[in-house]
Amino acid sequence: MTDFNDAVVSNIKVQMKKRRTKQTELADMLGVAKSMMSRMLKGNRGVRIDELVRQIRIYQIDKSIFTEDDFLLLMEIFAIPYF
Repeated sequence: MTDFNDAVVSNIKVQMKKRRTKQTELADMLGVAKSMMSRMLKGNRGVRIDELVRQIRIYQIDKSIFTEDDFLLLMEIFAIPYF
């Protein structure tokens, strides 16, 4: 997994703890299987961009914390075919 995904997963865990969200609740909010959420949080599966955007909305994270470099990195990561 990339450093970016590690950082995303770490931040997801922080938000879950801060807001007392259970893994199963977040899986339901994102519309993913609970097993998939488990794999994501263990680092066995990357976080897709659409899931990241939904989490930003769910947790009402201020988008201004993201820099232009963050968005360029996202574009670079997701422009590569996902195999």
